[in-house]
Amino acid sequence: MKLPLTLLILCLASMTFGQSVVHEVGIAQSNDDVEQEGDFVSLNDLELDLGWNQGEESKIGLIFRNANIDPGASIDSAYLRLMLQSALSDSLTVSIHLESEPFPLKYADTIGIDEGRSYVSTIVEWTLAPATAGTVVKSPDLSTLIQEGIALQNWGPSSGLNFLLTPNTIDDSVYLEAEFFSFDQNDPTRRPRLFIELDGSFINGIAASAPSSANVVVFPNPSAGLVTINASSAIKSLTLRDTQGRVVYFRQGLHSVQENLTVEAPGIYFLEAVSENGREVKRLIVR
Repeated sequence: MKLPLTLLILCLASMTFGQSVVHEVGIAQSNDDVEQEGDFVSLNDLELDLGWNQGEESKIGLIFRNANIDPGASIDSAYLRLMLQSALSDSLTVSIHLESEPFPLKYADTIGIDEGRSYVSTIVEWTLAPATAGTVVKSPDLSTLIQEGIALQNWGPSSGLNFLLTPNTIDDSVYLEAEFFSFDQNDPTRRPRLFIELDGSFINGIAASAPSSANVVVFPNPSAGLVTINASSAIKSLTLRDTQGRVVYFRQGLHSVQENLTVEAPGIYFLEAVSENGREVKRLIVR
C-alpha cells in the first residue's frame, strides 16, 4: 500500500522520534595533532604541551578529519577528551577555537599552526583543574562551536573539524603547562578524541556502522518518489526526515515485511525503519 506524506498527523510534530547517539571521532594521522612552543612547531611529538614556559606560549592544534556528520545536523552536545601525560600543578585556563574551513590544510613545521587560518566567531573557554598524570579531562560543551562549523559553506560528511587551543594568560615568571598524550603514543585509549551527541540519522553511514539485524533494503534509490521498503522481519514504524532533521512522515503499527512509501518533494531524506529485529537508517534520494 502507498503511504502518502499527506497522512502526516499534526500532533506528531510535537513528538520526538529521533534516536540520539554519541558519535566518536579520532585523530586520523600523526601530523593532525601538533604543538607549537614559541616559534617551534612539532608534528610528531609524543606529547602536546599547552600553556606557557616563562613567557613562551605553548598551543596545540587538533584536526579531526572525515567527521561523517551530514549538513543540517543539530548538535546536542560535544566535548574533547584528552589524557594528561604528566601532572598539572595549578589551574590553567585556555580558549578553544574552531577553524572556519571545512577541509583544513595539513599542518607544516615551517609555518605557525594558526598562521593563514581563520576561525569561527564562537570561542569556548576551558579551565583545567590541577590533576595527576593519567587523568582523563573533558572540555566544556562544544556544541555551539561545532554547530557553526557544520553550517560552513561546502560542509559535507567528509569535512573535518580543526580545533586550536591557546592559553588565556601568559605569565613571564611562571612555568605552567598541561602535557597531553598525542597520536604518536600508539595507544588509542590515550589519544585525543572528539565526542559528539546528535541524532543518529545525521551520521554518514550509520546503517553500516551501527549494530543492526533489521536488514532493511530500500529500492529504487535514487527514486522518482515511490520506494519499497523490505525488512527481514515485520516493520514496526517508519520515520522520514529531511536534511534539517524535521520529521516529514511517520507511521507506526505496521506488521508487514514490505511497505511502500511515496515522497512528493525531490531532495535528500533519511528513512528510519524499526523492525522486530532492530533499527536501521537509510539515506534516500528523490529526484
